[in-house]
Amino acid sequence: METSVPLLENALRGSDCNPTDKFAIILHGWIQSCSDDWALALIERLSFYRGGCVICIDYSIIASSSYMRFVNPE
Repeated sequence: METSVPLLENALRGSDCNPTDKFAIILHGWIQSCSDDWALALIERLSFYRGGCVICIDYSIIASSSYMRFVNPE
C-alpha cells in the first residue's frame, strides 16, 4: 500500500531520503531484527528495484525476550 505522508525536510536531514521519494517501511516479527537475512534481502531488493527510502523499524532489544512479561507483568 502506498500513501502520502507529510514529512518535514528537517526530519530527513542527514539521510539520502527525499520527502518526494517513495517510502517502504519494514517491521520485523517477534524475536527477529532488521539484521536477519530475510530483512536485509528485502531492504536490498526494495532499494534496487523500487528506489526511494527504506525504513526498517528495529525493536529487537524488546523482542529478544518472551512477550509473556507484557501479558503478566510482575
